Amino acid sequence: MREIASLRLQRTLLGCLLEGVAQVYQFVRLTTAWAHPVRFPKRLLMLMMFLNMPKLVLVILAPNHIAHPQMTFDTWFYWDEYHIIKALDEDHSLKTVLSWFHGNWVEKTPNPYYRPLTSVSLWLDYLIWRHNHRGYLLTSWTLQCLTGWLLTTLVTHVVGNAICGILTGVAFAWIWLPSLRTIVHHMSTRTDGLCAFWMLLSLVWAMRWIESAQVKWGIASWISALAALLSKEMALALPFLIAFCGFFKTGRKSWQRTMLLYTAIIILVFLWGMAYRFFLPEAISAHWQRFIKPSRIFWQYTMVLSATLPWAAQFIWGVLIVFSPWILFSLQTWWLIVKFAIGVVGIICVLKIIPRTFLFFIGWVLLSWIPLLPVRLIAPHYSYIPNLATYTLYGAMILALAELAWQRKQICENKSLGLAH
Repeated sequence: MREIASLRLQRTLLGCLLEGVAQVYQFVRLTTAWAHPVRFPKRLLMLMMFLNMPKLVLVILAPNHIAHPQMTFDTWFYWDEYHIIKALDEDHSLKTVLSWFHGNWVEKTPNPYYRPLTSVSLWLDYLIWRHNHRGYLLTSWTLQCLTGWLLTTLVTHVVGNAICGILTGVAFAWIWLPSLRTIVHHMSTRTDGLCAFWMLLSLVWAMRWIESAQVKWGIASWISALAALLSKEMALALPFLIAFCGFFKTGRKSWQRTMLLYTAIIILVFLWGMAYRFFLPEAISAHWQRFIKPSRIFWQYTMVLSATLPWAAQFIWGVLIVFSPWILFSLQTWWLIVKFAIGVVGIICVLKIIPRTFLFFIGWVLLSWIPLLPVRLIAPHYSYIPNLATYTLYGAMILALAELAWQRKQICENKSLGLAH
């Protein structure tokens, strides 16, 4: 009797769990129909703004002044921000703004960069907010809303699943990886936030060009790619990402359009590189002389796992590498094991339900990491653009688990109906 009662209790609990998951999944499906990324882009933007409201906490909790910091690792963000504000205080005339398009960017630190659009963005904020730090972060939050909107749209185009796109936007809004927190919490990381926005916009319009062959979308993608390159060097990965995203579109004509746009943006990158070399020759020698060294490529790609799947890296380094029977007595060890197990189960479910999302994750991370090869990776915001694929994978995990729960619920209901008859 006890065994029968225990079995009934387990079935009841499982039924309640499946019913709860099914109800949430049904709500997500209804939300997707209401704010479909392709059919209702304005509704989707409203949804993304609502979902990203919790990030305003990062704006509110940020210090509202920028003081000269000590040269310590903990305050290096404020070191950059201090020099940006100092440069704008000294001279923010239109002549200076124009100089950014043929010279060093606004910060003018010992590391020269050609980032005129980012400089203009910070200059416009300065005209409005002056030394009000939170004002700059409010702009960064707005970029986050737009980034979530575009990422959701891109995933829908590439993966071909609007629900996965919506859940990617949910993951982007509610899962705060270190790179995302850094982008919102610091004005000096505007470079990555602005570059990500223009890159995603270029890719979304590239998908529309590939699908429709309308010239206006191809031109819009090319112009957005230029804006991304003028924001940060991470946009160097755009030609490869466009070719990769075009890979998901079948048909000879789709490939022809993909290759045509790929060639146009390769030419754009070449012209941008020539301008970079002409305007800032010292930047080329300082940043790119280490590029494409085999030892550096290997070292840089060993950091990919820590940046994109931290739970997997923590398990490998915190459990496998230092394993001894004694660590099994630590709650932290078991927490790492549980997170790793959940992550592995999630990936298995993705491979079963929506495998092309995992392919998208792998390809995006490896290709978007290319511009980071000559960089000594020490800052979390460097991985912000590669992490966009992490949010896609997390969204796919949620979708896969919900889909399996939905299928299980349908099976249980069919069995119940069979028994009733």
